[in-house]
Formats: sequence, structure tokens, C-alpha cells
Amino acid sequence: MLIGLLIITGIIFIKYRPVYRVTLNGETIGYIENKNSFEDRIDKFIDTKEEECIAFKTLEADRKYELEFVNKEKVANEDEAFGHIIENTEVVYTMYAILVNEEISSYVETESEAQNVVNELNEKYENQGISIGLRQIYSTTKQEVIDTSVAVAQISTNKIAPIVTSRSQATKRTTKTKTTTTNNTTQPTTYVQKQSSVNGITFTVQPVSGKITSKFGARGSGRSGSHTGLDIATSRGTSIRVVAAGTVVFSQKSGSYGNLIKISHGNGVETWYAHCDSLYAKVGEQVSAGQVIAAVGSTGNSTGPHLHLEIRINGKAVNPQIYMY
Repeated sequence: MLIGLLIITGIIFIKYRPVYRVTLNGETIGYIENKNSFEDRIDKFIDTKEEECIAFKTLEADRKYELEFVNKEKVANEDEAFGHIIENTEVVYTMYAILVNEEISSYVETESEAQNVVNELNEKYENQGISIGLRQIYSTTKQEVIDTSVAVAQISTNKIAPIVTSRSQATKRTTKTKTTTTNNTTQPTTYVQKQSSVNGITFTVQPVSGKITSKFGARGSGRSGSHTGLDIATSRGTSIRVVAAGTVVFSQKSGSYGNLIKISHGNGVETWYAHCDSLYAKVGEQVSAGQVIAAVGSTGNSTGPHLHLEIRINGKAVNPQIYMY
């Protein structure tokens, strides 16, 4: 019996070899020889920013590996499988928009460039009653960015000059008819914000400050699938603040999440706060934005003190970095 089994096993290994079949959302995308090296290649691709303005990349598709024995003549094509990975990866870009009276006029690449543009324009058009500011934009479409000097010239010529001219003509008309007007000067404003609203819910508070140690969509040896949230490392006991007003719908231990608290914000939007050391808010409690609801810990499947933050929209986990951090 044993000899027969050994003979069969020998034949199998002579004719066949083990490979991994890779699937994305249940669809086969190719065969690879080494699962770990393939995962390392994916992680490197996700973390690499090949061009300017890339904020981050996310791979939300569920990928799995199944060990199979195939004919040795069949060549495992890792590049083919990796091509499908690239196709299913979403790239999110970030740029800084220059706003004139709350309307986007142009984009620059960095916050410092945007601030320089705002400062130059505010100095140039002081006391003109024109609001000039900036906003950080996140989008899956890359906008054209321009240099600081070009932005100042273009905005001055194409956006601000027509406003100044129009106001000047209006003043001349009111002078001829001997009427007076009051000029309510708007103070220049400078602000930076991410896309912070979804389904009518606005996230106004970051739950903790710390270092991001694991991004949304990442995979690791301790996980059975893609990371459904964002890990922010900070010291044990750090206060966790709720990102928006809502109702506590869950507050207790939950498997690998450890101590978990879930807040419903309405319109299908929930935020989850996991691995907590202590849970302060109780089920049914109404909480306001910025209220302390828990403390950072390392409960459940955790390698150290951190907050695992999830944002779920109609039950589906989305990337928290679209809205904060």
C-alpha cells in the first residue's frame, strides 16, 4: 500500500508541479509559483508613486490563492496575473486647488506652492474684497497642475481682472446716478480640507493623531483578506474621538477586532473603532463630533497599541484616507 502510494506520488511530481491559482473576486487571473514574492510585489506597487500627485493606491478586489498541481509544460505567468492587479488598482491623486470667491481657478502640486500663490494674490489684490484660498482635492482623475508663477499670472488675468473690471464699471454707473453703495470687504481666507462628506455626513474630527502603520487594502500574514481599515499607531490609553455625531450601535468585544465600538451617523454611514483598551460610550448613546468614546489599546488580533479605523457606507468598507489623514 505504502509502496503504491509512493509510486503514484512520484509519478505526480514527475509530470506535474505545484503552482498557485490567483483569483480576484472569484475570477482566475493567472498562475504563480511563489505566493509570498507575488504579495511583496503587490505591496511594493501599492506603495510606489510613479508620478506626481499620487496620494495613494487601493486594491479593493478580494484576492485568493489556491494551490494546484498542473502539467509541467504549463508556464506560470506571474506578469499576466500582475497585469490584472494593476488594472484593478484604483489610483487616487491629490492636488491643491486655488479658489477665488470659493470657485476653483487652477491647481498646483504642493501645499507650499498653493500657499505661495494665495499669499501673492492676497498681497496683490489687498482691499479688493476678493476671497482667495486653497483646498486639498482628492480625485481618481489627475488634474493639470501648473507652477506658482504661472498660476498667479493666469488667475490674475483670467479670473480676478474681470471681477475688478466689473466692479469698477459698476462704481462708475452708480456715481453717475449719484447713488452710493457700501463695500462689504471679505477677508481673505486660507484653508485646507479633504473630501470630508459622504451621503450628507461630514467628518469634522480625526479620531487620533499618530503614524499610519497599515493602509486600507493591505495584506499581511495575520489577515485572511485585504485590510478593511486604516491603522494609526499611538500610545495606549490615547483618547479616541468620534469623527461625527451619531448613535452608538455596538460597544463590546468582537473577535479579531478586540474591543470594538461602532457609530451610526445616518444615511448608511458607520465608523468603527477597533482594538480599544477601554470602551466609554454605550449602545444607544447619542454622541457628538469630537466626543471621547474609547481609549487606544491592543486587544484582539493586534501587534501593538493602535486604532483600527473603518468607514463603512451601506455595509461596504471604504478607504478612510479619502476623508481624513
